[in-house]
Amino acid sequence: MLSLIVPSHRDESLERKLESLTQQTLPLSEFEVILVMLEKERSQLRSLTRSWPLTLRTVVIPDEVANGKHMVALKRNWGAKVATSDLYMLTDDDVFHTPDSLKTFVDFFADGFRGIATCDLRFESEVVFRLGAKNTPLSNLKWVQFSTSFIVIDKATYAQVGTFKDDFKGRGADIDYGYRAHKLGIPMKRLAGDYAVHEGSPRNDFAVGKTSGYGAYLASREHGSDYALALGVHPVSLTLKSLAFKLGLSRLFTTNYYKDYERGYLQGALEARNESSKR
Repeated sequence: MLSLIVPSHRDESLERKLESLTQQTLPLSEFEVILVMLEKERSQLRSLTRSWPLTLRTVVIPDEVANGKHMVALKRNWGAKVATSDLYMLTDDDVFHTPDSLKTFVDFFADGFRGIATCDLRFESEVVFRLGAKNTPLSNLKWVQFSTSFIVIDKATYAQVGTFKDDFKGRGADIDYGYRAHKLGIPMKRLAGDYAVHEGSPRNDFAVGKTSGYGAYLASREHGSDYALALGVHPVSLTLKSLAFKLGLSRLFTTNYYKDYERGYLQGALEARNESSKR
């Protein structure tokens, strides 16, 4: 049995996700789908009014409980509380599944693996160009690549690492979780032969970069210099990046496509540093 825990608020995306789950080669009776949402979001999810051939459960969080919380982390934690299986798939409502996706992970853990596993996550804009590409071989997953857009974790490992930090400020609660798992020596693997599809295209978004940099810097205050260096928010890294952007040399740190994101990331990290220095 597999429990999919899905923070939900995008109706059209959720409908596409549920459609992809009805096409799984894993028997539909062998997994449950737990949709976690706020009270105010429930009425917006018209796809819930459809009849689906899935074991579908909804968890509704009171709006007042969510005040000041990291929304995705909060929803993941609430979903895990009610999961009935010993294997969790943490995945977003805008990530869609290839037909063998669920069976691939269930079989991998059935062979005795305990820890965290994921696969390639490809944006829709990339898939058409990569269908003929060689599949990624089984490999170790680095904690800096940890993303709860799509991971599978067994119940015992989840209990060992603990819940997601729902008081996390900014973006990056998933990377924080990956780092905590890494420090505990939890095995983390990227599976061969499968991929999930993320809606849309990679985002070069200043605002997203800013909240990511802000969260990364604050987390580095807890985790130390190796975390800060890996995420580019170490004082030396911030000094070099600031100088590069000032001199028009941002290409030393990023491609032109992601320049706005990286500029936002830098600004968010600097703002978090300034706020921390005033406390």
